Amino acid sequence: MRSAITPFFIPVLALLFCSATARAQNEDRDICILPHLNVAQISGRVVAAPSKKYSERILKGATVELRHIGQLRVIEKIFTDENGTFIFRNISLGNYALTAKPPSAERLALFATAVEVRLAKTKVDTHAKAIVLGLGWEFDGCHGGYAQIRKK
Repeated sequence: MRSAITPFFIPVLALLFCSATARAQNEDRDICILPHLNVAQISGRVVAAPSKKYSERILKGATVELRHIGQLRVIEKIFTDENGTFIFRNISLGNYALTAKPPSAERLALFATAVEVRLAKTKVDTHAKAIVLGLGWEFDGCHGGYAQIRKK
């Protein structure tokens, strides 16, 4: 009896593992990774990218996470304020991954955006500029999302 049960459970376990892997892969595709930005300060705002129906708008309560490149551990996690802005203070010079995720009320409609940020000293005062992370609506490519440097 024992040998008859084992061959039955192996395919079932394999099927369960494959479906869990497929689910995780779908979640990974919901993040768009954009080209790097060079900045003097890690601050900016999170917006919903424009679509056919809507113009660009700020996202209050979006999650913004900062990590070292290639690491899963979050260094700092903050939420955008009522103006959609965020700022990471007292961050050492270096390369980071910056990820913005939509507020919970918008998670079904918007996709997360990630960008590599190089924090470096600059000769020119670049504090008058901010990172803008646009979370997209579309289902292909980078979902219409973007990362830009704009005047504050």
